[in-house]
Amino acid sequence: MLVKKILCTFLFAFMCFSSVNSVNAAGKNKILVVKSLSNFEDESYEHVAYSKNVSKKKIASRDKRIKGISYNNKTNTLTLKNFKTKRYGLYIDVSRNMTIKLIGKCSMKNLDIWGSYNKRYVVKVTASKKATLVVNPNKKKQERLQLVQCRLALKKKAVIKVLHSKSTSRYSRPIDSLTMSPTQSNIIGKINGKKPSRLMKVYTAYRENDPHKVDFYEHYYNKTATITK
Repeated sequence: MLVKKILCTFLFAFMCFSSVNSVNAAGKNKILVVKSLSNFEDESYEHVAYSKNVSKKKIASRDKRIKGISYNNKTNTLTLKNFKTKRYGLYIDVSRNMTIKLIGKCSMKNLDIWGSYNKRYVVKVTASKKATLVVNPNKKKQERLQLVQCRLALKKKAVIKVLHSKSTSRYSRPIDSLTMSPTQSNIIGKINGKKPSRLMKVYTAYRENDPHKVDFYEHYYNKTATITK
């Protein structure tokens, strides 16, 4: 199950995250374009504009299909072609390495990518000439790029710009990521021309069905961020 909820605490987020990936063992990435996933407790998704590898029973309501997005299971590539929306966000539950291909000018409310406890899968971002992706074009609070135990790798020409709401709230950070690696950021590339800053240990907790404790590390960015190779 793909879930998204504002991170009141990182511990709560990973409790949800463990339940997600325990049922997503089929090796197919789950993709949703929705207004929100606030109803994750009852496993239903409202206002779905696009979905792939998600049970139709979990879709409570579907809006008119949006244009500019397609997914190929065989090549495991998600293509965004002049995909522009201020009302919807993209949510990906990654169970194997995949590619996001950008064509033209793209924008979306937020981008959430969730990985796996056992392995940090890589989401490669490629782009045609002058293609860009803007996250949070409205500069709203709590809309951002969120990465959980996965790796985002930008290739040549690919650019992702995450706008900042200028709020001082910790939940309004343009970039928020969580990983079990003490040395490797979830972002393979540069943020505003520099490599991601040092990771900070946030807590130690138990994983689901595992008697051993695991350390979790956080990396965040608190202003408008441009991500490149």
